[in-house]
Amino acid sequence: MVCLAVLAALFTAGSALAVDYTYYLPYFRADADFWSALGLRNANDAKSANISVSVYDANGVLLTAINKGLPPRAQEAFLVAEGMSEEGWMRVDSNQPLTGVSFLGTKGFGNYMADMPFVSELSEVLQIPHVAQNNEWDSTVMICNPNSSDIVVTMTIVDKGGNVLSSQNYAISPRGSGIYNLTSFVQDIASGSVEISATQKVAAFALYNNLKWGGNCYSGISALIPRDAESPSVTAVYPMWLDNNTNGINDYVEFETHFSGSGNNSRSQRIVDESGSHHGGGYALDTGAGFYSHGFTDLNGDNICDYAQNGTGTWHGPGFVDTDNDEICDYWDADAPLYSRNEGMWFDDQDGNMINDFFEAQWHQGNGHGFTDLDGDGICDYAQDGSKTWHGPGFTDYDKNGIADHWQTGGRGHGGSHHLFD
Repeated sequence: MVCLAVLAALFTAGSALAVDYTYYLPYFRADADFWSALGLRNANDAKSANISVSVYDANGVLLTAINKGLPPRAQEAFLVAEGMSEEGWMRVDSNQPLTGVSFLGTKGFGNYMADMPFVSELSEVLQIPHVAQNNEWDSTVMICNPNSSDIVVTMTIVDKGGNVLSSQNYAISPRGSGIYNLTSFVQDIASGSVEISATQKVAAFALYNNLKWGGNCYSGISALIPRDAESPSVTAVYPMWLDNNTNGINDYVEFETHFSGSGNNSRSQRIVDESGSHHGGGYALDTGAGFYSHGFTDLNGDNICDYAQNGTGTWHGPGFVDTDNDEICDYWDADAPLYSRNEGMWFDDQDGNMINDFFEAQWHQGNGHGFTDLDGDGICDYAQDGSKTWHGPGFTDYDKNGIADHWQTGGRGHGGSHHLFD
């Protein structure tokens, strides 16, 4: 007997007053072993629905487009990607609101099947409320990127007691998708959850089964938006850290891998002092913060962007969010509702001088070190050398090595792949 777990009801989305409706199915597979299908219902009882189903592979290539018409209140179910050997995700567009569900089934003995409800709301933060990975259970997470640019997603495995077990970053190409088996994170967890954060909004889904144990459970689990979280993710870590060249300096503040929030590597404006004079680590403060998508600036010639050394709320690394369009990261912008709600380094400016108070002598908070200012610029030197030195509240150091856990390999703030921004 098939243990078919329907963990989310069919979702009715959209409003009768809206013109266009888009729905997302984070996964499909059609090959010799699996089939996928859609069940669609026109939720409008007076008008016909014109529907287009776009089927993408994991690399973002459009495999096929299926056009359907449904009279008022009508329904239709049909196979997708039949005769192909592909897996990826689907998008459904309609001029009328729909209710719908996708089915994923196995061929051959057992004929197991799981269902996946429509997703009408994407998010930068999602949670899968239950997973297990051990000698009995397998869990696999599928994430689709409906956006037109590369993204980085962070998956974090949390045990039932709320403890983080593992965290990894993945790149997903434009309109592509990813499939992640929990065996790459943990080998023995009987009950836990998955947190997903992304640099742009995504949809996700999980498959959960005990077939390898000889069981007959094959279940679909929806990824849900935590309703007490505001978008973007309150579980993300800002700023991010990466050190692929292992020189102890954050790659995002160095020239070759400089990244300040744009869709491209912002190296084009290498601003240096041609006279060769030394202005000190705070020289760039003369021009205030280096806002979103600023070029690499190195007037003191130390190969670290000056805007990472002058104590301002300047952004470096992926994940920049600016919902009020003032070119300052919302998490470090006192006028924004998300101010200081992130994990990671915090920013405060009680004296209004555009320098992070936690770097200054009066309010200095630096885990494991006192205020140090050998160059006399009023900013702690350890906030200016590009290292993983922690300033501000929220420091977590479970392995007690003096380095913020989020900025170590596997931590949620450990950045993404630089090739995305080249």
